[in-house]
Amino acid sequence: MQKYKPYKKNFDHSYSIGIFPTIELLTHRPADVEQVLFMPASEHSDGIQKIRKLCEKARIPIEVNKKIIERLTFSGNCYALGIFKKYKSSLNPKSPHVVLVNPDDAGNLGTILRTMLWSPRSRHYPPRCRRVRPKGSTRFHG
Repeated sequence: MQKYKPYKKNFDHSYSIGIFPTIELLTHRPADVEQVLFMPASEHSDGIQKIRKLCEKARIPIEVNKKIIERLTFSGNCYALGIFKKYKSSLNPKSPHVVLVNPDDAGNLGTILRTMLWSPRSRHYPPRCRRVRPKGSTRFHG
């Protein structure tokens, strides 16, 4: 396994933090997923079982590793972590867009996304902004 470090924007990969963002990633961008990690205590949950099936279908490596998840997320309550290659996507010129230039805290992006009524797409990859999933708004579309 490659040695992964806490996120920096110059990396060529990023992380989906949590069960639901990782399911979305595996559903919409499986070719970009390098690996999925689980916490030992989470292996029997429905969400983890769904992730396992998606990983098996796409032949994505799975590892149970509490130490790496805690190091990458700075959290003790993250049960799944997807590691994916960053990708470029184009915007639909007929859809509304929001552009944020240098937000001070990537966590604020989640708050902004929750206030929107439409399904937003972000070209930013900091893991903290991917962790919020208000009723389907965090999507990994191409």
